[in-house]
Amino acid sequence: MIAKNLSLRTLLTWAVEALLISQAARLGDVELASIQIILVPFGFIAFILDGFAHATETLTGQMVGIEILQAYA
Repeated sequence: MIAKNLSLRTLLTWAVEALLISQAARLGDVELASIQIILVPFGFIAFILDGFAHATETLTGQMVGIEILQAYA
């Protein structure tokens, strides 16, 4: 369920970025460059948050797995 949500968020982020870039391209070169400068830090932050999310998923899965194993031991 978590991976589905992260995938959906990533796809929606890409869709919004594509929409912003296409609209800025219609306005002109300066606007296109401006939106690209704005999107780069947001993309970087999104990748950092994705890294924390994936690490949290892994650690949670390990803890749940350990508890299941201990319950049957």
